[in-house]
Amino acid sequence: MSRQYKEMIKEINAGKNLETELPKYATALSTVFNEYAVLQLSMEYYGLKEMCDDELDAYNDAKEEVTAIQQLLAAIFDEKAAVARREELIQKIDACRNCVIEKMEILTMYTDKLQIYEYVLNRKELEYASEYATIEEEAFKQRLVQYIFGSKDNYVINERIKEAVGQLPIRMLKSKYFDYLKDSLSIYTESDKASLDSYLYMLRTCAMLYEPAGDINCYPNLKELIEKLKDTKFDGLQKEEYQRLCSLVLDGSLFINQITDIYLVIQKVLNYLYVYILSLPYADQTDETVMGTCEAIITGIYGKFNSEITEEEIVGMHELFGQIEGKQEHIFDQYMYLTSTLSAVKENYEEMVDTLALRPVYECLYIAEKLCNTSVFIDIHNDEESFAVDKLYVEHQTEQLTMELMEQFKANPQCVNRAVMASTLSKMPVFFNNTDEVMEYISSSLDQCRNQEEKTVAMRLLMECMDDELTWSK
Repeated sequence: MSRQYKEMIKEINAGKNLETELPKYATALSTVFNEYAVLQLSMEYYGLKEMCDDELDAYNDAKEEVTAIQQLLAAIFDEKAAVARREELIQKIDACRNCVIEKMEILTMYTDKLQIYEYVLNRKELEYASEYATIEEEAFKQRLVQYIFGSKDNYVINERIKEAVGQLPIRMLKSKYFDYLKDSLSIYTESDKASLDSYLYMLRTCAMLYEPAGDINCYPNLKELIEKLKDTKFDGLQKEEYQRLCSLVLDGSLFINQITDIYLVIQKVLNYLYVYILSLPYADQTDETVMGTCEAIITGIYGKFNSEITEEEIVGMHELFGQIEGKQEHIFDQYMYLTSTLSAVKENYEEMVDTLALRPVYECLYIAEKLCNTSVFIDIHNDEESFAVDKLYVEHQTEQLTMELMEQFKANPQCVNRAVMASTLSKMPVFFNNTDEVMEYISSSLDQCRNQEEKTVAMRLLMECMDDELTWSK
């Protein structure tokens, strides 16, 4: 790290010479953001093209967003247009990001619903087998308990307990289930609202209760599949129909995997485009090798999308990546070092930022940091202040969720309700107080399950998990 950067950060952290150091810091970080964005953009854009070539169906579904990216690139890398139309381009990127987020929420809804029905279908698998090997239950119970408590890490133990609860047959009264639900929510009393909201969102999604904004009809194949599964009478299901449903669920899951993969890369491209144009007016003395090479790569991929590039030019474009080898690590180190101070500036020096008329540049830096976050689909405009929730608020949210679940349980067949209970229980904080309670739950779950096929499937799935863990640990 340059001595200049170290001195600057040292001064800011000490609250000294802020009149000179805060402007220097804004310029330095804008420059690093600009370089980092172009470097990442070149790689993600290349990956997007490769994905579009390999997954034509997914590409066709995401063609609107890919076309929008092409149009944005054409304007952004025309420097005059980028400066003159900066606000307009920011609005377009923002709108495109929000569209992708909306579609991802819809796909998440369909994913959660498919997982519930996949659980139901999995438990029926052995009903159609002419014969199958049974599992000795006592030996299985011992092995599962040993697996759960075979780690000294409490986090690992808790995750294994959740894994077991999510797979073991559900044989409990609804009243007991709602007691667990209530207890899990009571933990959030006096915690911040954002944490509670996040937990409630997770419970609703895995319970098929969450209905996102947007047009759920944008994926008619998935909507039709969920409606068919919802109308299916799983008791007495014929083998041929069972196999057809399994095939449809598999096809639906594969489609979701493909389209979400491409949307993930699209959102990364949009994020780095956003960071690039946000930092453009404030960046200074960027690395000409990095910027020139990356822009050449991006231009080449742009031409490849539009079929305006020869094979020789493609080979040349690949060679360009060699010219920036090692640059990524250097720029990333600068990015990590400089951004580590940004939160302190926001927390401690907002008044000075306003006094120095640096608000526009720092607002861009705050947004850029969010966009470079690991949470690709982050809502960059959600600045809602959180607050500690009291007991009455938590109780109200608990009652509301309980009512929603009770209504759903009335409408769904028992096998679907059990799948919902298993899914939500596996997301709750561990509700056992000691090893004996865990052992008792495992025994009770297996002993009370009179459906031998369902029980055997559950034990097989858990044995696979244990075997995979054993293989991985080796």
